[in-house]
Amino acid sequence: MGALVLGSMAAGVAATLAWRYVATTRGPFEPTHFVWSRGLALLCDVNGGVDFVKRQKGARPPLRFDPRAYAGIRDGDLVWVRHIALPQFVAEVLPHVRARFGLVTGDEDWSIPSGFADAERLLESEQVAHWFTQNYDGTDTSGKVSGIPIGLDFHTISNRRKWGHWPATPAKQETELKALRARMPRTRDRNQLVHADFHFNKHSGQQGGGARDEVQEALEDNPAVVFEQRRLKRIELWERKTQYAFVASPRGHGLDCHRTWESLVLGNIPIVKRSPLDPLYEGLPVVIVDDWHAIEEGNLRRWLDTHGDTFDDHNVQERLTNRYWINHMRTRLQAALS
Repeated sequence: MGALVLGSMAAGVAATLAWRYVATTRGPFEPTHFVWSRGLALLCDVNGGVDFVKRQKGARPPLRFDPRAYAGIRDGDLVWVRHIALPQFVAEVLPHVRARFGLVTGDEDWSIPSGFADAERLLESEQVAHWFTQNYDGTDTSGKVSGIPIGLDFHTISNRRKWGHWPATPAKQETELKALRARMPRTRDRNQLVHADFHFNKHSGQQGGGARDEVQEALEDNPAVVFEQRRLKRIELWERKTQYAFVASPRGHGLDCHRTWESLVLGNIPIVKRSPLDPLYEGLPVVIVDDWHAIEEGNLRRWLDTHGDTFDDHNVQERLTNRYWINHMRTRLQAALS
């Protein structure tokens, strides 16, 4: 086969891959059914525009938006802003707003409100009727701040290749997840052990509760904990998790962790360390421990007796949706406005 033919074939393959990348990353970026930080952003009344919402987590300042995208905020609106863009919002948008609205923030690992230097300007503003935020650290004393989940991660793969997957729209990712849910065993019918894969992703800057290497050290000799031996494609990891009743879910780089919410959607009972996030788990089958050594056979039996059938409850499933959390915020906001 001649060099010209080989070159043409290589160019054709490259063009096909490039087309696939463009088609998937530029596909619809729309809200999902299950709770997802960007899904909540897209469902807010004002959010800075789809491009601003879609930009990948981890961007560094200055991450600017067009202030005109926040013009026309009305009384009772839910207004989403990325944590990293809050300085611009406070300086360029808030002074011009006359309506009273609910502020919704997230998509960075900052603890809020303590992690934002100008938090007091938001807390003291009469225009901010209530502040809903991911990674709420429990330090607010005004009653004006409450937490919302970080939810699942449908945005990373929508932006780039990751975890063994080509880029895919949030809708396509959720379709795969729903297909897996349709065939996964009930929680009570699974191995009554704790699955762990957090050790593949450790962060030196984790906030509170000890770094993941410390959690791994506490659990690595525990016969009730099964550590994944190698990295898997995400869909393969999801399928593996459906074999187990429990998942160990230490904190992420921030207080909250996608793994916790992902596990709940997969029918796992997450085991988490006590934190300011505890109110988010009310009514959900989540085990909160003060010490990772609490994971032992007797407690697992007791926790399964308590939570094993909880996933059959419609109200529990509803709490795992964007719809629930948007309605929750609207109800809380209306109470603050009245």
